[in-house]
Amino acid sequence: DAIVRKGHATFVAATGASQFEFLDALTSDPEIDWPRTTMFHLDEYVSLPETHPASFRHYLKERLINRVHPGTVHLIQGDAPDPQAECQRLNHLIANHEVDVAFVGMEPAVKPAAEATHTGKVGVLATPTTFSGELYASVVERFARGVEIFKSTCPGLVEQVEKGELNTPKTRGILEAALNPMIEEGIDNIVMGCTHFPFVTPLIQVITGPSVHIIDPAPAIARQTHRLLKKNNLLNPAAERGQTHFYTSAEPENLAELLPLLFDQKGSVFPVRWAPGPIKKILAN
Repeated sequence: DAIVRKGHATFVAATGASQFEFLDALTSDPEIDWPRTTMFHLDEYVSLPETHPASFRHYLKERLINRVHPGTVHLIQGDAPDPQAECQRLNHLIANHEVDVAFVGMEPAVKPAAEATHTGKVGVLATPTTFSGELYASVVERFARGVEIFKSTCPGLVEQVEKGELNTPKTRGILEAALNPMIEEGIDNIVMGCTHFPFVTPLIQVITGPSVHIIDPAPAIARQTHRLLKKNNLLNPAAERGQTHFYTSAEPENLAELLPLLFDQKGSVFPVRWAPGPIKKILAN
């Protein structure tokens, strides 16, 4: 859209396992005119050379730059002699650009749980897809070494949430079957690895008791989104509250009925269907 409107686009790329599938899809899109783009990226390790496998420059060249060849690329030289001067150099460069797109990734909150645990034992509630994915395995490998992870997919819980049954005997039974074995093992932190599960946080806390800390990554994601919008001057300056629209791949009527229960608000709900091909969506009329 920016290329069509302005003839050029500036974007800020992110790294990490959360970007694997996104970058694969993005670099496969034949409609993006990459030579008309300028690229920055979010961060880099201090003192780490580009040749190191953990370098974000190494990552971005392998997964993005060498695949599509953006017109201009500004990389953070993490091994620069003066890191502060390097930051100032990049600040000067990016100040002369209007950032059109910033990539924001999200990962299962295993890292904060692993850092916070005192028992060395952490529970994770997530879907089978999350547990079987490359992203989850990468996060555990990088941040949870030496920590014992107890996993549960909570079969049937997603369906209970989608029916609005947040505190029924059936829902409690599902959670007790998942949580009680973890509690017996001595977990002191539990990660919400599915967007459905935080809706039953009050019931989870009743079952686990106050000694188990529940980690929901949603607030941190919201804060980071706000920071990026503010940094790139994309916050809505209007004083009055805007409208909220909801999109669902399921039936809009069902979500509309659940909005007061799940979000304590009402709003317009629209169906969304993903079309064949890379990152394209079609909104139904």
